[in-house]
Amino acid sequence: MGPLVIGWVGMGLLTLGLALYRTLLALLEETYAHSGRTAQRPIGQRLALYRRMGAVDRWGPNLAIATALLGAILALAYALKA
Repeated sequence: MGPLVIGWVGMGLLTLGLALYRTLLALLEETYAHSGRTAQRPIGQRLALYRRMGAVDRWGPNLAIATALLGAILALAYALKA
């Protein structure tokens, strides 16, 4: 059961790292649109940022659910073993 617990901890750390990465990406996001010469970041860079955020938003909840399910299965296995 030891390797499974190590894998679960690793999944938890990966989930936490993904949440932190999403937060850092959100800090780079501009909340209002610029036009013309006042644009601070070209549209292509914004689209790339939004694509990365979309990927994180797609993987984050799935990874969190998988981590929680594995944790519940390990807790149940530990409870039944004891």
